Amino acid sequence: MAELAYGQDLGEGLRRMVESMELSGRPVPSVHPTPAGVRVTLRGPTAESEKLQEMREFAQAIHEMIGGAGRLRAGESAAMARIVRQTALRHLNALVDAGLVRRVAKSRNDPHAYWAIQRT
Repeated sequence: MAELAYGQDLGEGLRRMVESMELSGRPVPSVHPTPAGVRVTLRGPTAESEKLQEMREFAQAIHEMIGGAGRLRAGESAAMARIVRQTALRHLNALVDAGLVRRVAKSRNDPHAYWAIQRT
């Protein structure tokens, strides 16, 4: 922090950094003491979170439901989001196109197909 001219007193730079991040709406860093000083972990938006923010509200909700359940079929997604199956499929396909979920099926018309979070 001293090399970046971000602090003048011991610990002042860290306090200023946390305050600046809070004021800007960024995630607050985690600070863990170590034998040599402290370890600061900064978090920022991920490519996944940025893509997800561009999606419609129902697509975001379906993505969250899939994350919680591990996997969902189209009918389950529709029921949980309280939308018709065709609308759920449209949002699921948008999530697939964005690379946020993957469709797992044995064929194009597999009645047992489900969607799961895409792991990179």
